[in-house]
Amino acid sequence: MNNFTNMNPFNGILESLFYGSFSGIIGILIFIVLTFVGINFSRKFSSANEQFIRSNPTTISNPIVFNVTAVFIFLAAILSLLVSIVGFNTTYFFESLVGLIVQIINTCLLLTFASVYFSPAKMNIRIDENSSVAEDFIAFLSFGLKLLAHFSKLIASALVIIAVIELFYAALSMLGDDPYSSIQLVTNSMSKFLAGIFAPVVIYIVFLFSYPIFNYLLAILHIPKINR
Repeated sequence: MNNFTNMNPFNGILESLFYGSFSGIIGILIFIVLTFVGINFSRKFSSANEQFIRSNPTTISNPIVFNVTAVFIFLAAILSLLVSIVGFNTTYFFESLVGLIVQIINTCLLLTFASVYFSPAKMNIRIDENSSVAEDFIAFLSFGLKLLAHFSKLIASALVIIAVIELFYAALSMLGDDPYSSIQLVTNSMSKFLAGIFAPVVIYIVFLFSYPIFNYLLAILHIPKINR
């Protein structure tokens, strides 16, 4: 076997299939099992992520920081899409087309993120003129985690769609003269597919172990207000 197996575990699986190895069949069965398990758990963890947001309110004195951030995200999304359009290479038409479609999906995802920065109340952030600078800072930092939790299902769907598109392109490439050269494309797509399936689970774990830090800091900031 070649150096592909050193780069991605799925490379070895697919290459084993080409050689008729039993280990390749076992690997594909494991991939299928992981897919079904991931789909089942992802639905539950997506709901749990939404509950996280409802259970963790924060305050901010002025939403201007969120609005400015939204503008920068919006501009970055549009600029990246324009770069992909301008850089479209007709010589490698199908490869460039897949890249452009993926970029369009990423742009839509970024624009969706930007829209929420214009409406922080959706992330359970309340405008409070009495909010301190430290509380504003915590609200801004924690917003990223809330954003991932809120859109965990959308992020998962985007990754799965991108993986399927790339897998379709890789499958067509394997029909060429050198099918082994497309193994890396297929395995990357399979990895991305599983990443999408398990995205809500990973985001849940990150939120679970990261957000308590913000809760702890908020609790310290609220101590002086207790006897007021």
